[in-house]
Amino acid sequence: REGVTEQDATLLGMIADKGRALMIAINKWDGLDEYQKSEVKRKLEVKLSFVNYASVHYISALHGSGVGKLFAPIKKAYQSAGEKHPTSLLNKILEKANQGHQPPPVKGRRLKIKYVNQSDVFPPTFTFHGNHLQSVPNAYERYLKNLFIRELKLTNTPIRMEYRSGENPFKDNKNELNARQIVKRRRLMQFIKQRKKR
Repeated sequence: REGVTEQDATLLGMIADKGRALMIAINKWDGLDEYQKSEVKRKLEVKLSFVNYASVHYISALHGSGVGKLFAPIKKAYQSAGEKHPTSLLNKILEKANQGHQPPPVKGRRLKIKYVNQSDVFPPTFTFHGNHLQSVPNAYERYLKNLFIRELKLTNTPIRMEYRSGENPFKDNKNELNARQIVKRRRLMQFIKQRKKR
């Protein structure tokens, strides 16, 4: 019943650095009185603010109370960490971010984020493309992180953000149609030709 020790914080720091999904289970909860419980909660908020994405669960392994409730959040954490999100959805969130809070100027130059895509999973990693993104302020990055976590409904997983300045690498790529799209296109062209004949 020592509470959060330095060893706990170090271990959690290593987990956070590796970008792993995380839940925190506090054992022997039923043996504490109300004052002790509020103290533990207060200390958790202070000492573990660097892993604020992790949900906290209070259990008693001896009596089994609360243990069964851990499985659903574990599954959700795994799904959150491994899910691939469509680029169109990510760019809608980016648009919402820009409407809510424009990127601040850095050294007199306004940051311009043109688009975002997901570049990895475990943890979810989002790459932002635009101009002058070499030094995105910490406060703006926190704003983006919180917004993306909330909009994508991610739980118990950190996210990473990468920034690339320069031109859109997909600018000259032609969108190749699949077989189904080719058939649809032919039908549409035939329909247009028939209408013109009338």
